[in-house]
Amino acid sequence: MTHPRRILVVDDEPGMLALIREVLEGAGYMVATLDRSTHVPEAIQAHAPDLLILDYMMPDRSGPDVIAELALLGVTPRLLLITALPVRLTSLEHHAILTKPFDTDDLVATVARIIGAP
Repeated sequence: MTHPRRILVVDDEPGMLALIREVLEGAGYMVATLDRSTHVPEAIQAHAPDLLILDYMMPDRSGPDVIAELALLGVTPRLLLITALPVRLTSLEHHAILTKPFDTDDLVATVARIIGAP
């Protein structure tokens, strides 16, 4: 039996965290949230997420800084960046970008495309 798909969401906006959590839990995913990017490595160890949803712009550290730190630690989770900025990823096989504001149906569809159904 497979475990329910786990997602770690990191965003400094409480409303965005609540929205993403509600939508993805409603779709059947297990969701943990962080409002600071400084604790991402520890949270990944604790929750072993199938997907990291990461805000691109945060006051403590940017999404790219978090990704770089994780890469130095040898941790390369599947990733969904959420941003209000026009950004690109070099490889989209196990990664994606959603631009704020996004449609919640697009959020669920994008998560399912990256990690599968719950």
